[in-house]
Amino acid sequence: MDHDRRPLPNIAAALYNSSVNTRWRPLLAWLAIQLAVLSIGAIRLPLWARSGRQPQYLALPEVIIADIAIGTLVFPMLKRAGGLSIVLVTLPFLQLAGILSATPAAPLIWVEIGVVLWQVGLSLWSAAVRSTHDQMVIVAILSCIVIGGPIASYLVREFGDSSEPVWQMPVICDPITSLVRQGLQSGLSPILLVSPTLLVLAGSVAVAFWKNKSRRAKLST
Repeated sequence: MDHDRRPLPNIAAALYNSSVNTRWRPLLAWLAIQLAVLSIGAIRLPLWARSGRQPQYLALPEVIIADIAIGTLVFPMLKRAGGLSIVLVTLPFLQLAGILSATPAAPLIWVEIGVVLWQVGLSLWSAAVRSTHDQMVIVAILSCIVIGGPIASYLVREFGDSSEPVWQMPVICDPITSLVRQGLQSGLSPILLVSPTLLVLAGSVAVAFWKNKSRRAKLST
């Protein structure tokens, strides 16, 4: 009798710990990343010798880079915490980074919208792509965009024609450079939100396709 009753509390504890770890560990990891990146600007840590600005004024670009680049690389892990939870953690740190960078309210709002759109797009892709292999493929593709985009934008800026408009193709396809530029300039450029919006639209199509495929599979059975 006693031997039959002992496993029950252990099973309940295991299920509880599993659900807690699945949800909170990714969220705590994301919170630690946000704190670490914001601390770089808060303690005025210079990342390179001739940045042209005081370190605290680069807090917003640093947080943008972390939110887009790191968020893209680890989004299969972050999906376990829930898209809404990730957004709620991200927004206060963007606001604090905007205060450190002395960014006006209007450009900061556009930056926050762009980052949230990108995270929503990642959440949609997480919902649409279930297998680990397919998720790694999406991570690889999006990583090429968030890493290769700034490189392409730099090459265009460094070796291209300086008279070219800001909405040139490398910037439209590069969410990091476009949002950083939005945060550093006083004017509003809604076209710089093109790449996050495209990710949301593509994710929505992927979710609709997956639901349609699942519905057909159920009907066929």
